[in-house]
Amino acid sequence: MVVTAPLPLPREEIQSAEAIKHRRHRTGLWLWPFVLTLGLTSHGLTDSLLGRDELVTWDMVNRSTGQILATLQNVDAVHGTYYLLMHLWVGLFGDSVISLRLPTALAVAGSASVLSLIGNRLFGYRAGILAGIIFAVVPAVSRYGQEARSYALVIFAVALATLLLLRALDAPRSSRRWAAYSLTLAVVGLLHLIALSVVLAHACVLAAHARENRSLWWRSGLALLAVAACVTPVAL
Repeated sequence: MVVTAPLPLPREEIQSAEAIKHRRHRTGLWLWPFVLTLGLTSHGLTDSLLGRDELVTWDMVNRSTGQILATLQNVDAVHGTYYLLMHLWVGLFGDSVISLRLPTALAVAGSASVLSLIGNRLFGYRAGILAGIIFAVVPAVSRYGQEARSYALVIFAVALATLLLLRALDAPRSSRRWAAYSLTLAVVGLLHLIALSVVLAHACVLAAHARENRSLWWRSGLALLAVAACVTPVAL
């Protein structure tokens, strides 16, 4: 009997198999935390009636755009962006309990995915997916993920802004990456001004990288000026 050694796979097939494996790992990194968080948050999503603050949301989003803007001149301007977004959402999907709460459930699920991506960039795959899973089982996540208020969207926007900052630091000369970071950070401020305190943490990250690239100071400064221009009317 003649035994022949198996033929080696062509380089192209090896590279294709590695690329498929990498895509699966990358997809699982954000998908599993998303599914877990959404599942835990969605459990009992409609079991309770709307709370007091949620009733304010329901009342505001059922007004016309002009009425919402008129109200924001006197009260609740800090939640104005959320009310306007939910006004559009309700116009498409109605104002049932599940419709009002679903955006926040999706927001915390998206936050888990983004957190996993951040962990992966900083500490590796295992740390990233573990961070997303731990986030999913924190009781406060389910609590705010079931409330028709802006806080879950704020969490998502803060996490996304942090990820976009890391991407901008990977390519400091990319205007698009700095613009994406600036735009997302402006959304953070428009959703909730106090959440802009995350800039202090971002400044620490920038300071560490600016030792090797001093241009980061003026690039990040321009980004923050754009954010300030967007949120100043709300602050005033």
